[in-house]
Amino acid sequence: MKQSPGTQVIQCSLNRQKPVKAAIVIFGSSLEVIHDPQLGTENIAAVLLKVGQLSLGVISVYFEPDQDLNPYLSALQHTTHKLHINNIPVGGDVNAWSHWWGSVSENHRGAEYCSFLHERDFQILNSGQTPTFEVYRGDRWCTSIVDVTACSLSLLGKMEDWRVERGLTSSDHNAITFSMRLEKALEPLRPVSTRIYNTKKAKWSDFCTHFKTNLAEKEITKARISNVSGSEGLEKILTEYINAIHRSCDEAIPKLTSPKYSAKPPWWNSTLDRLKKETMTKKRRIRNAAAHRREDTIDIYVTAKNKYTAAVTEAATAKLSGWQENQMRPPLTY
Repeated sequence: MKQSPGTQVIQCSLNRQKPVKAAIVIFGSSLEVIHDPQLGTENIAAVLLKVGQLSLGVISVYFEPDQDLNPYLSALQHTTHKLHINNIPVGGDVNAWSHWWGSVSENHRGAEYCSFLHERDFQILNSGQTPTFEVYRGDRWCTSIVDVTACSLSLLGKMEDWRVERGLTSSDHNAITFSMRLEKALEPLRPVSTRIYNTKKAKWSDFCTHFKTNLAEKEITKARISNVSGSEGLEKILTEYINAIHRSCDEAIPKLTSPKYSAKPPWWNSTLDRLKKETMTKKRRIRNAAAHRREDTIDIYVTAKNKYTAAVTEAATAKLSGWQENQMRPPLTY
């Protein structure tokens, strides 16, 4: 996944041999992120977060439907052990069915994953029977519950309002949201860097002009510096000199600001918003359509989704092409 301003993406970056299918995206600056690049695989992403006074190990998983589950469970066990923490939520597409998370039936993969969670005191948060996966395949509408959210026993009393959100994404998988109750509201972290000014946007000619003026106002000259005697005199002129630098910076260099973040990529536009809304509306109509109208309703939805997907691809590709063109341009000369 590409990282956008104001976000941090946790995903497999070392020794990657196949496409990444699990990632964690962190928005904003209220969480302290501790990430070990050696922890996780293409199918398991993990990170340690400082959430106020609480330390939290977050894990995202994707288990391939045509692969044996045991290697994934072994890797998940290794990841939870390496986090060295008891407070762990884990969620993702496990491609398994079980009554424990609302499926109409249970298969051997569901039984294996249930056993894994119960043996390690993980509590399943899924509730209700709203499908987490909905897609049109062939001539029928397919639904299932294969996305599972669980947490360690220590977090169970803090997790609230788990639900499936059908209107947040146009993916075949519906979004899952939940809240975690904290003792007090989160506050933005104090910046670790001591940098104050955005020197990339500095107007250096203005800075030099202001600096000379400020030195003149304080009567800081070579002659005065040469005649300084004693530690008190040296301390006084150093303080005046530093203050002149700060004043010049304030007048010619903008200060650094916290990065703004958005859940939408930078190439997103109002047309995509409209197409997404239309696609989601047509998807909802499938569930309410009468039997004799369902096939036509599905066809209308598929057409809208293909149009939306093509528009998204075109917008993203155009943005990437523009970026590559800028990278290939020769540098400006003065």
